Amino acid sequence: MNRENRDSKKPVQTFQAMAKRLIRLNRGWSRKLDTLLDPHGHRGDGSVDFMAAIRSALRPGMVVLDVGGGKRPAIAADLKASLDLLVIGVDISHEELNAAPPGSYDQTICGDITVEIALPAADLAIARSVTEHVADPSAMYLNILQALRPGAFLISYVPNKFAPYALVNAALPNQLSKILLSFFHWESKEETGFPALYRHCYPSRLEALLLGVGFRDVQIHPSYRSEYCNFFLPLHASELAWQLFTSRLNQRNLCETFTVIAQKPLETTGANCIDAGGVAGDLTHWTDGGL
Repeated sequence: MNRENRDSKKPVQTFQAMAKRLIRLNRGWSRKLDTLLDPHGHRGDGSVDFMAAIRSALRPGMVVLDVGGGKRPAIAADLKASLDLLVIGVDISHEELNAAPPGSYDQTICGDITVEIALPAADLAIARSVTEHVADPSAMYLNILQALRPGAFLISYVPNKFAPYALVNAALPNQLSKILLSFFHWESKEETGFPALYRHCYPSRLEALLLGVGFRDVQIHPSYRSEYCNFFLPLHASELAWQLFTSRLNQRNLCETFTVIAQKPLETTGANCIDAGGVAGDLTHWTDGGL
């Protein structure tokens, strides 16, 4: 790179550095406002809830389907090893699967989860931020149901299509959304990319969908917290006021994200039937005491 090119980039680099400094300041002020107005975390934390549900469901030796995990598997390699899990990564992108941390998956399956796909029998299926990207969530969850052993669980983390950030994201062209997210949330730059469709992505609709394809005991656990607007304090204050309002009224269809837990019905016969009693008991305990 010659000196002229370096000099021409200096104003851009200076602007970027100043912008990041200002955004960090606003994030700090936003966190202080959160602590002031929601000191007990009444809004919840969807990511924490999702991971807590997974940890409650895991048992040594389980076969786990990580649907859409790609380069961000939900189960860390050290946890997988400690429980002797067999984790199978399912994703539509070879590149995403290949970018996962070493040792994350024991097997990978590259394919569209909404069409006929050969999935091995599994004791647990997890899906983090996948539903909003697929064209046919009914087909996706039906394929997962058919792969699960009787009594096995599905745990899915879903953004709500009626959350303010989702409404904005759905209204903007995907490329523009990626640019804005990369600028205001540069740490998450590598996590963005796939267009979000948000089909059936709200609690009451997804609950009905899962029951319709054959799951039972569907539990919805809403979270009213998100931080998409924390880069600008006044905007975050408006976002926080909305979240506190909807959480106090327990308007789950207006939540920010939600965790879904559903079970495949038990069968009294069959070699693939698993003893899910302990898992169900732990998940019930988690949902009663953890939320």
